[in-house]
Amino acid sequence: MQEKPTRRATQAGITPGERVRLMAMIILLVLVGGVFFKVVKNLPGPPGEDVDTTAEPERPMKVERHDVSTQLSAELLSDIRDRNTEEMAVWDQKPYQALLETAGRLIDDDERFGKFEQVPAAVLRENPSAYRGQAIQVQGELLDLREQVGPEVIEYRGHLRDDDGVVWTFATRRRAPAVEPGQRAWIRGFFYKLFWDTAPEDDTIYDRSPYLVGRTLQRGYPVIEPVDELTPEIFAMVREDSDAETLVDHSRFLEPVPYQSLLSYVKQLTDEEKQTTEFTRIQGLELLREPERFRGQPVELFGRLEYLRQVYEPIPSIDQDYVYRGLLVNTKRKPEFVVFLDKPAARQGDLATVRGYFFKKYGYDTQGRTADTAFNIAPLIVAVEAERFVTPEDKSMLYVTAFVGLAALIITALFFFFGLRERQRSKKMRETYLDKRRGRRLPSEPPTATS
Repeated sequence: MQEKPTRRATQAGITPGERVRLMAMIILLVLVGGVFFKVVKNLPGPPGEDVDTTAEPERPMKVERHDVSTQLSAELLSDIRDRNTEEMAVWDQKPYQALLETAGRLIDDDERFGKFEQVPAAVLRENPSAYRGQAIQVQGELLDLREQVGPEVIEYRGHLRDDDGVVWTFATRRRAPAVEPGQRAWIRGFFYKLFWDTAPEDDTIYDRSPYLVGRTLQRGYPVIEPVDELTPEIFAMVREDSDAETLVDHSRFLEPVPYQSLLSYVKQLTDEEKQTTEFTRIQGLELLREPERFRGQPVELFGRLEYLRQVYEPIPSIDQDYVYRGLLVNTKRKPEFVVFLDKPAARQGDLATVRGYFFKKYGYDTQGRTADTAFNIAPLIVAVEAERFVTPEDKSMLYVTAFVGLAALIITALFFFFGLRERQRSKKMRETYLDKRRGRRLPSEPPTATS
């Protein structure tokens, strides 16, 4: 008896050809997935550093912005009077409190009310009403400072002599640490009025003194000689007390002479000197552990430049009023503060290699998931340059994409090949089967004459 051909396509549910195609597809998909995972996992990073992506960076506390523009209405400012001595000596209390409240909510680089400009006192005296409530900044020698304790807030009032010899009157909600009379200081705030006032000690009369209402009285920088060499004596005044009672004060404060000296040194560096200087690649944690060892030394840091902004910081010795302050988050998700004299090549959000000189451990506040704040310290670097770190990620992804496309073509070709082969095989089996069936149905040959 002749056997019938098996019908695996209908009885077993899968043919040998389909099984081969399925196995080929699985193997190719596994290969593609393995190659993709290996390429992505091994994307080149900074030499000798592993990126920790599990921890959140310790970012400085953000300052909430408030909508206080309505407090600077023209109607409110029109109540201010300073046309004569009698009006200058009178406090216009309501607009003054509104200006003080508005200035107290500013942040250092807040320019919602216009760019802070250095307007000469002579211009203000000529037409004070035209500049009422305008954003103004002034710097000079701090003559006196007194604290006014009110029922709700504390104010700091005093007088400052600008570089033209004009005495300004000011009021602020805050004062920077260690700012004292006789030192240089600066204020950013709003022009209130021309004021008639007297000195608190010797009753010196300040007539038609421009009155500025600001946020914080900041300590300025004295004029020093250009620095072309960094010596240990320059950093002798830098303090980083670890005592709990003084740590906050000294770590938050940038000592004017050493800090300005370092800025002056970086300012005068030539391109050739920047190229030939050997910058030591280092982690920020090492700088915090041994600050005395690395102070004033050329170092190289790597991380993501998560913050970069131009801020007003008048530095008379290098004839510069603005610097760029940045926050570099390293591969361990720890922050490092960076000061640039000029806008760096790296942009905010870029991976960057920052080369510069370590200055000190700098204190800042962080705010977690709760409302409580915590005090932290991070290294502060005066940067020479920030080189944008371009990873070969794009090229690797092109390779992966090309490989996946090639694998897809191979899988399609295999499906087509095995499908065509299976159809030919099935057709041949069907023809063979039909031929055999036709052969069994043929009638027997008639007997011959000799039978």
